[in-house]
Amino acid sequence: PAEEGGGGALAMLQEGLFTKFPVEAVFGMHNWPGLPVGTMAVSPGPVMASANDFNIVVRGRGSHAAMPHQSVDPVLVACQLIQAAQSIVSRNLNPLDTAVLSVTIVRAGEATNVIPQSCEIRGTVRTFRVDVLDAIEARLGALAHGVCASFGATCEFEFIRRAPPVVNHEREARFAAGVMRAVVGEAGTRRQEPAM
Repeated sequence: PAEEGGGGALAMLQEGLFTKFPVEAVFGMHNWPGLPVGTMAVSPGPVMASANDFNIVVRGRGSHAAMPHQSVDPVLVACQLIQAAQSIVSRNLNPLDTAVLSVTIVRAGEATNVIPQSCEIRGTVRTFRVDVLDAIEARLGALAHGVCASFGATCEFEFIRRAPPVVNHEREARFAAGVMRAVVGEAGTRRQEPAM
């Protein structure tokens, strides 16, 4: 059931489905608009990255914008943190480990003449391996607290693991490819490119 947000296999495991109905393998399908009509794709190994979110609230001290020396500007701190976070993939991971860290939401303030009290940073992290995800979560949390502390700010850090990576087993991927060839033919059966 569902995709990143709905629980998928975890919900089926927690509800005891495979205790009641033991199976050898589970197969799922995903509509992929990038593939031409009449084609199907599969490959062994990692094919879809884990989906995870992070929420960071930087808490500073607001002031009038004309008196910035009386503030601990959370927007300035957030900018430094966003820059630092971009170094995690490029400088803390092995270059052969695939990962994406994207900041997708930044929210702060309500007036042009007021330095706000807080700034919210949100985003996503995608990896094919759980140990790489562990490293990113730990480093992002350390950076969040460390950067904030260096400016006299504090932060709230939350990391939410939504869905683990999809890793196809060799035997089952070969079986699925055979079924695909029977349905759409050799020309319509393709190797699935991994996606973040």
